[in-house]
Parts: sequence; structure tokens; C-alpha cells
Amino acid sequence: MARSIRPSVTVERCSICESTNFSDFAKCQHEGFDLSYKLCRYCGLVFMSPGFTEVELQDFYTNEYWNLYGENAKPKEMLLRDQEARAEHLAKFLAESVSGIHSHLDIGCSTGGLMLAMRRTFPRVETVGIELSKDHRAWCGRQGLTVYPSLAALQRAIKHRFGLVSLSHVLEHVAHPIELLMLIRSEVLSPDGFLLIEVPNLFGHCSFEVAHAVCFCKKTLMDALNVSGYSVLTSKVHNIPRTDDPRGRYITVVAKPRSREASRRPVILPVWEPVVQLRRLKGMSRRGWPQLALRAAVKAFGLGRPLARKD
Repeated sequence: MARSIRPSVTVERCSICESTNFSDFAKCQHEGFDLSYKLCRYCGLVFMSPGFTEVELQDFYTNEYWNLYGENAKPKEMLLRDQEARAEHLAKFLAESVSGIHSHLDIGCSTGGLMLAMRRTFPRVETVGIELSKDHRAWCGRQGLTVYPSLAALQRAIKHRFGLVSLSHVLEHVAHPIELLMLIRSEVLSPDGFLLIEVPNLFGHCSFEVAHAVCFCKKTLMDALNVSGYSVLTSKVHNIPRTDDPRGRYITVVAKPRSREASRRPVILPVWEPVVQLRRLKGMSRRGWPQLALRAAVKAFGLGRPLARKD
């Protein structure tokens, strides 16, 4: 993506709650781009606006993304080590929650680390991937992995649905995450299958970069899954593979599709609703109010310790 191209697509509605009531959240520079992030004042989602066109994004991820981060046809050893450690954690986390995974699709599989970890953890699993980067597809091919350049290409080749679909550090790159999650549920994932997602945690990770269209916290990730017709089975806020970092940098979730009868678009809890409830409690416990408010806010939003940021 040439540096002369600037974010130009204004987001009109929040992708989770469809609100049009936004406020400025952060402005920053990353790799020569001037970025602006908005906060949905209803559900709390943080997202890039203005953003990039779909054509620009397709070209960026196909040809430029890994070069932007110093990678090329041969991934750096540090990247491979991090992806292997992350993949082992994800496969273990999944195995603690579900069993009997026989088919797996990894969307945004990069160098194939999670696919290999799934083979080690679930020996009978059939695993395939989707990766836009042609260099990383070639790298996966040299490891004996089957990887497609797009979802359309995969659907032309494979007709069955998958028992597991994973998106590890992918959903934050998607300008319309609800559309993708609903497409996976309706066309790709088996009705009794599982969805594995990991994203950076806005309140533990410096999430503002040219590749991140959406910045999730635990509350907004749960909202996105709920709106898209999923029920969350288990979740975890953690630092793996950055074990030397005390913040909860990442959010990992295992979910499954809700039944058709229960999949109608739900009502999303506004960000101010917990505050309203807390104010009702204030008169009952004035002395312990600050501690009560802090505990309730942490529980409601999964905030942990907010990460200091520069606008």
C-alpha cells in the first residue's frame, strides 16, 4: 500500500450495535499513516474511522502486510517462535474445553503454526488454512499444509463444513467483523462446531496500527459474538506468549453457534448500564463505594489495567 494512500472511508454505523453516536478516542501515526479511532458511545466499540477501501485492504494484505513488519518470503525466527508458542497455547486451551475435533479451518493462518499444533493435539484432525500472503502460503506449502488464498477458493475446493474454525489475531483486521462472523456461522462452520478466536485486548495492548480496523476489549468481543449468533463457552485474558508482560494483552474465546430459534439479533448492553446499576447501589454502601465501583467495572468490561496511550 503506497504511503500516498490515506484512510478515506468514513464509518457511518457501529458494526456491533448500529449506533451513529461516536466520539473521538485516539489519534496516532503508524508506519507513515495518520490514524483516527472512534468510540461508539452506546456499546463501547473502538474502531478506525476513516478507514481503507476493500480493494486497498485486499492489496495490502496480499502484497504488503508482512513487509511492513519486516517479514518477507522467509519469516523471521522471532515470528516463528512467537507463533509456535501462541499456537501451542491455543490448541491446549481448546483441548481443555472441547473434544472430537475432526476438521479445522484456520482463517488467516500465516505460517501455519496453529495448523501444525492442531495436528499434534488432535491427531485425527483434517486441517486447512486461508492466507492472503502468497509468501506465507508458499511457506505453509513447504511444510505440507494445504492453504487457500481466499474463502471463495476454499469453498470451490471443499464442500463440507468444519467442526472448528479459528481466527487468531484476524478479527481485529476486519472492517466488518459481524458480517464475517455471520458468514462463518451460515456457510462455513458446522451447526455443532466450535469457533476459536484470539484478539489483542485494547486495555492491555497498544492496538492502534494501520492493520487494525477494530480494537476489542472483552465486553465488545462478547457483544460481537452475541450479535453474530454465537454462545461463548469459555474465555481467557492472558499474556501468552509475552510471559514477561504483566498486562492482559490478549483475549481468547471458544464459542459455538446458537440454534436458529435462539439466533435472533439480541439487545446489546449499553456501556452506561453498569454505571446506572452502580449508582443505585451507591446509597446502600456509601463507605465502600469506590472499591465496589472498581470491582464492578472490571467485571462488566474485563478492563484489567488500562494501557496508557499517547493520542
